[in-house]
Amino acid sequence: MKQLYIHLLLSLFASASAMAQIVNISFTVNMSQETVDSAGVRMAGSFNGWADTLMADNGDGTWSLTLQLTPDDAIEYKFKNGPDGWENFDGPCNMASFGNRTYTVPADDETVPTVCFNSCFNCGIQGVTLTVDMSEETVDTAGVFIAGEHNGWTDGPMTDNGDGTWSTTIGVATGDTTQYKFKNGPDGWETFDGSCLFSGSGSNRWLVGPAADSTTATVCFNSCDACGGGPVNVTFTVDMQNETVDSAGVRMAGSFNGWSDTLMSDNGDGTWSITLQLAGGSLTEYKFKNGPDGWENFGGPCLIGDTGSNRFINAPESDVTLPTVCFNSCFGCNQIGVTLTVDMQFETVDPAGVFLAGEHNGWTDGPMTNNGNGTWTGYFGAMPGDTIEYKFKNGPNGWENFDGDCLISGAGSNRYTPIPMMQDTVIDVVCFNMCEACVVLDTVDVTFRVDMTEQTVAPEGVFLAGSFNNFSDAPMVNMGDSIWALTIQLAPGDTVTYKFKNGPDGWESISDMSCTDGSFSNNRLLIAPPLHTTLDAVCFGKCSVCFDPYSVTSASVVNSCKNPDGTVTIMFDESLNCDVVVGELAGMAQIGFHSGANQWASVVAWDDPNAVTATNDGNDVFSLTIDPAAYYGLPADEITSIWMVFNQGPADPANPWDSEGKDQDLDENGSCDDLRLFVDQMPACSFDPTTTSSPALKNAGSCYDPNTGMVKIRFDEAMNCPNAPGDLASMAEIGFHSGANTWSNVVAWDDAGAVFANNDGNDVFETIIDPISYYGLGSFAELDNIYMVFNQGATMPNDPWASEGKDFDVDGNCVDMRFILSDLPTCEITTTIDRELENSLVAIPNPFTDKTTVVFSNPDNDTFEVSLLDVTGKTIRTFARINGTNFEIDGSDLSRGMYFLNFRNMDGKLATLKLVVK
Repeated sequence: MKQLYIHLLLSLFASASAMAQIVNISFTVNMSQETVDSAGVRMAGSFNGWADTLMADNGDGTWSLTLQLTPDDAIEYKFKNGPDGWENFDGPCNMASFGNRTYTVPADDETVPTVCFNSCFNCGIQGVTLTVDMSEETVDTAGVFIAGEHNGWTDGPMTDNGDGTWSTTIGVATGDTTQYKFKNGPDGWETFDGSCLFSGSGSNRWLVGPAADSTTATVCFNSCDACGGGPVNVTFTVDMQNETVDSAGVRMAGSFNGWSDTLMSDNGDGTWSITLQLAGGSLTEYKFKNGPDGWENFGGPCLIGDTGSNRFINAPESDVTLPTVCFNSCFGCNQIGVTLTVDMQFETVDPAGVFLAGEHNGWTDGPMTNNGNGTWTGYFGAMPGDTIEYKFKNGPNGWENFDGDCLISGAGSNRYTPIPMMQDTVIDVVCFNMCEACVVLDTVDVTFRVDMTEQTVAPEGVFLAGSFNNFSDAPMVNMGDSIWALTIQLAPGDTVTYKFKNGPDGWESISDMSCTDGSFSNNRLLIAPPLHTTLDAVCFGKCSVCFDPYSVTSASVVNSCKNPDGTVTIMFDESLNCDVVVGELAGMAQIGFHSGANQWASVVAWDDPNAVTATNDGNDVFSLTIDPAAYYGLPADEITSIWMVFNQGPADPANPWDSEGKDQDLDENGSCDDLRLFVDQMPACSFDPTTTSSPALKNAGSCYDPNTGMVKIRFDEAMNCPNAPGDLASMAEIGFHSGANTWSNVVAWDDAGAVFANNDGNDVFETIIDPISYYGLGSFAELDNIYMVFNQGATMPNDPWASEGKDFDVDGNCVDMRFILSDLPTCEITTTIDRELENSLVAIPNPFTDKTTVVFSNPDNDTFEVSLLDVTGKTIRTFARINGTNFEIDGSDLSRGMYFLNFRNMDGKLATLKLVVK
């Protein structure tokens, strides 16, 4: 009896323990923005094999369901409006496969917060994505959190983006103000001072709920600004030509100065300017004012709201000069305003947003405004009668690429719009990558494709079976190259399951679940797209494509690399030569290089007069360096691969092919394959920039004279960084901003003793300096290098950095120029610049309107030839045989602007004076 009692207790304890492993979880969905299907609202997920479980109608627009689940289980699920109305949206709560919601079951009963159908938040709540940059912090092992009013100041885990930034999305009602802070670990609260805080030092960050889902600018932990960015200089200019300017001047007022007046500078040409320091990434609202009371009052796309509201700018991360606008207008005076809207409903929008790029802004990224309904709007101004080309971009790199009659020159080219003569215009809304508006189709053609490369195809062929045909066999069509295809009509948004079959009985067996429904059969799953679509060809039995050995670089040349100057170094390891290749290249000093770009589309034979040879490094690794664009005569951006075979031509030109260097027999046909090198798979060559001069300097003839200690710096503008701002070409002189020994001794471009670089007429700019006196060094032996950046300061001193001359790395990023003595040749330098004369030159007055007197030192009573040049280097006037110490220039017939006065004496020595006519 005692034993029976013990067994009963143990049984009861086991039952109680089992019951303790089940918790009640209540889910509620708000259907107030939907027309509810007569069959009710359902919930389907991994907890019920994706079958429908009917939810209970609460009578207030919400529907609920309580499930019994096991703690720590991770489930995926969706709500459904009727039997077929699956949710289909993007958001931070449905990052699993096929856009499923996810939930990890807690240890206790829980009521999950109510959400709106097709949203991560309740109806009326907008998602705001916030990102904090932790690159200047040591991140706590527990991660980064956000705490605020939205979550009761509890720790909300943020997602590591893998690039030093962490993100999360919170829900905020439109118009509500919410406060928050980021935390480095559970205890690492932010504490700092800045304009982004709600009530001063140490207080909270804050935001106002937007009208639609939005993404805020990335900020640095413990800062209002982007990391490393800090304040940026933003120059605003307003054109008052259509206004009678108040005697008190033109002002600017905004959130940056508490809406008080800040006087702008009169440029003397009807425009007024001001440069403000703004926090990078910050939103600033503002208006121009004509006198103390003359507020702007107009409507247009540059305003943050309706007519009469404020202009705004989201400050960039670097200094910028904004386009000049007319008072009371979004555009320049006399310009026509063009407003464009693109519909992104069929696209997954890049987190960076949507951009408008075109001729109007130099093809830079012009941010568009999210309208909250899937459309984005942008605008620009252009002169009447012009035709402007443009494109929309999904994120910084997502250029449109399509075909249609709205393009200026066929597939892949630009959209265009003729600018009307009289009034602003609004272009009809178009769909991204289409000429027309987005149209939701009743049915779409979906072409399914499977790659049978890794299979032996059954005699009966390949079939497609799925929920759309009751899993019966639909014969597919052999398209060649082992690809089989079949087109099925589906309704957009439908969820279908399917499999490919190799013959009538050869069902796929897919172990990967990333493309399947997770059911017992593990069928492929697809949500029908909104447009006619051809699916990528997937490998039979896999979620991925079949491996193509011909799409990767050959093993024996895999160590080849890209150099910063655009050349490539090709290295062939003979020890990895084809096993069945003819002959033997090992031990040869040089071997022939027989090659072509883009799978032999442009061939340079090994014995071509311009062909190069590969040199043995002593270990049977043969190398050569070429500029592919010059070598194959193709634009650099069109070269995707280099195909090649090596031979013994240099050693035995009569029998070049008796020894070869090739790839292995990849297709097992008994012969070796050609070697392949894919440009996008090549790494950057390892090099030490401290020992390598910039190609734009080295190739232009920069050198130094060890006898006199002089250095000649020559900069070829044609080799300028492609992404450098502006354009220095054709300028007569450019600014020289430099420092000796990696910026240890800096001479700014506008320092009193700074020199300019002069254009030789071919856009190669030259300057000669004595680095000992120029940088204040003790001796020439102390000089290892000179780092520099060129700018347009010599020609446009009020906006010097709008055009720059820089080097660039292998990824196209602009970097400082390097003049490395150990990497440059020596030369004999005889300076042609008369520094004594140049330092004595002065014009009184300068700037001038009618006349100015040029005064100079001339102790040797030299005679000079003097030329007056404009900013493009064109000679406007010549003064012959000038001597003495002064002469007069009549400027009454000169246009306003900047000029250069060049002196040349009988020995050919030069000096230059800058003049300004106002």
